Amino acid sequence: MINDTTMMHEEFSISHVRDIDLVDYLSGLGYTPVKIRNADFWYLSPLREETAPSFKVNRKINRWFDYGLGKGGSLIDFARMFNHCTIGELMRSFSLDFMSRRPALHQPKKY
Repeated sequence: MINDTTMMHEEFSISHVRDIDLVDYLSGLGYTPVKIRNADFWYLSPLREETAPSFKVNRKINRWFDYGLGKGGSLIDFARMFNHCTIGELMRSFSLDFMSRRPALHQPKKY
């Protein structure tokens, strides 16, 4: 059963993931831009094979567009296509990643 607290947490999580910087996310995946012009970062597409960069990320609006595929969107749209997963699987992945990076709570020593 989904209650209001669960929905608020889910919506916050989706909003939080959507706001992650796409350029930083791609960098974490090992992709570097071939060229940068103002707020536009151009890459060889991480979604398909190509020899000329046609995958653009506009850092100002944090959106991507792959001209070869004719598709684009937010980080969530990209990550779902890149990982071939559902939104639920993607959110669990981000949640697990976040939990693994959180510092452990300090536990006092027992004497």
